[in-house]
Amino acid sequence: MAWLNPYLILSLISQQAIHVASVPSPPKCKILPRDGMDIRCSWDPGLHPALYYTLHWVPDSQRNEGQVNSSFTSAIIPRIQFLYHWDMCVWVTAWNPPMIKTSNRTCFNTDSIEQRDPPKVTVAEIKLLEIHWTFDCVSYDNLLCNVQHRIKDESDWTEEPEDLQNGFLLEDALPFSVYQFRVRCACREDEEVPLSDWSSICEVETPEAKPVGVLDVWSQCRHSTEHSDCAVLWKELPRHLARGHITGYGVILEHGGTKKYINVSAGAAEWREDGRDYCCRLLLSLEEARGLHVTAHSLQGATEPSHLVLLAAIDHLQYGKLFVTAGSDGRSLNVSWDAYSVKEPVQEYVVQYKELGRNWTIGFDWIKVANTEKSVIFAGDFRNYTPYNVSLFRLFANRKHLLGSAIAYTVQDIPPEVKGFQISEIFSTKITLIWQHIPLVQRRGIILGYTIGLGDNDTEYAVPKEKNNYSIEDLQIGKTYKIWICAETVKGRGPRTTVSFVHSGQPSNNTIIVLMISLSALLFGASLLLCCCVFKQVNRFMVPSWCYEKVPDPTNSRLFQPDQDCFSNWTVPSTSEANLNICQLEVIECQIREDKSSLEKTQTSDTCAQVEICELSNQDLQEEKILDEQEKEYEKDKASSCSSLRKQEVELSSGVEDYSTVRDTYGWERGNLSPVETRQFFSDYEKHFMPSPYEV
Repeated sequence: MAWLNPYLILSLISQQAIHVASVPSPPKCKILPRDGMDIRCSWDPGLHPALYYTLHWVPDSQRNEGQVNSSFTSAIIPRIQFLYHWDMCVWVTAWNPPMIKTSNRTCFNTDSIEQRDPPKVTVAEIKLLEIHWTFDCVSYDNLLCNVQHRIKDESDWTEEPEDLQNGFLLEDALPFSVYQFRVRCACREDEEVPLSDWSSICEVETPEAKPVGVLDVWSQCRHSTEHSDCAVLWKELPRHLARGHITGYGVILEHGGTKKYINVSAGAAEWREDGRDYCCRLLLSLEEARGLHVTAHSLQGATEPSHLVLLAAIDHLQYGKLFVTAGSDGRSLNVSWDAYSVKEPVQEYVVQYKELGRNWTIGFDWIKVANTEKSVIFAGDFRNYTPYNVSLFRLFANRKHLLGSAIAYTVQDIPPEVKGFQISEIFSTKITLIWQHIPLVQRRGIILGYTIGLGDNDTEYAVPKEKNNYSIEDLQIGKTYKIWICAETVKGRGPRTTVSFVHSGQPSNNTIIVLMISLSALLFGASLLLCCCVFKQVNRFMVPSWCYEKVPDPTNSRLFQPDQDCFSNWTVPSTSEANLNICQLEVIECQIREDKSSLEKTQTSDTCAQVEICELSNQDLQEEKILDEQEKEYEKDKASSCSSLRKQEVELSSGVEDYSTVRDTYGWERGNLSPVETRQFFSDYEKHFMPSPYEV
């Protein structure tokens, strides 16, 4: 029976707690004229309230005792149980059977406990914030009142310690603030006279004054490393700092040594409300900006300029650890950080959140905290299943440095299905699967990873969240497989995406297509290159330089071009011209004198070695006549053609050595060319392969 001991101990403790009851306080009673003149009494139950209470009363002139039971800390004595102007005493008994505790007695006259109506409060002076009130009392000497006040929308009231009579002056009131007052009074002829209920709240707005403090200014740029598109934002001044109606804002933008002034009226400012603060934004470029200041204006003056801290260069970033968790209520974000890697002193920290998927100028807020703080709580109108980018900045030397960022959700859900799940490669015993990452704004939570399942035997593979491909091995050829994938968050797994296939052990269609295209391209390129090399008639810019030999081509020489005086459409050579051969050119060095006259003398002198024209034998002259006759006949038949080039084979047998030259009969018959004309006659092609006689 040892197992009953704990139960018995708990039973004894509970019975002892039931028997314990505190002694209640003496009851306080009052008569409410508007409630039928009944006597209402209440008391303090003490530290340990009892289960039942009994209110007792007895008139001084009679010994008949009345009582009424109650399970609360108040009770009512009906009007028929007492007489007006009676002297009577009341007390309370608290009992937890069999224990009974009795309070002390309270004695009074029924005429003195009548509660009067609340006083009526009026404003005597707004500038000094003074109020007055009136209360139905025979003598103001016996009038005692309590006053409470607070600024509107505050939760707690401030009560003045002294009892007052008919007026109150609030010193050191804040300008342009709405104060609330309430008063209760009693005509105290004795201590038992009850105070009236609180009066209706009286509101008083104090006069305006010059605004104090500075604006909370921040910036948000479309790209974190650029300043071309930015929004300058500032929060509305609290009422106690504005101390008046803000009529507009002044923005001073510094570019080098110049300043640009921008006036923004309060009505034209673009405000947004996010549940906590009001924020104004101004779109402008901060590129090459040296500084920016914003002030708030009212009819009484302006605030001190608020300096905007610009983003530092990307190479100055220092990182810290950022931790973000959702609040238990699902309406807040708890942010903490560890900036251990920051070496320079920190002026203050700024924590910012941005709702992803919305316009870059809205859906975000920021909080500035002291450099000694290491955590902050964002409480606002957050959306469920929506990602927020939380960033931590440090302010140092009038620059803000990004320390770290994290993605957070206030409320998460299961993720959607995975898109783009397919087979990318098939091998003999394994396959490779690929899929698309779920877009950030559609994830509905932080993706912890992916799960891939094979077949109906629940074979699962865990895949890290960073990967979007996975290979499954040890597959059997000819077997049908069903593979599925799903993403997972803290709320569980999302819906499955399934693919089925029969493992053939052959490469996938995509792989075959890619291989065929690559192979076809290689074959086509090789064939084209081979054709270009074989057929040299193709334009040379289409053929690589190593695909042909740089040898002289007679058809490129101007010696063998058609005569300019003949028809330009000469295309078909005569039968006699088709078989012409070039005699071999032998170059013999000779001394060329400086001037042209000496050069001409040298050409006609017999004492100098020179380049001579091949002498023609008798047989050659006969062949030349035959060729001339054939050419004349060809010209008669083909009027549109003429021959300007003739090739002849010449044998030189005079003198010491045999040599050959090229003789252009038609060209040399017109007369000998000068050295300058000779150089112009020969093209660059002949100069490269066959230097002119005057250049040798």
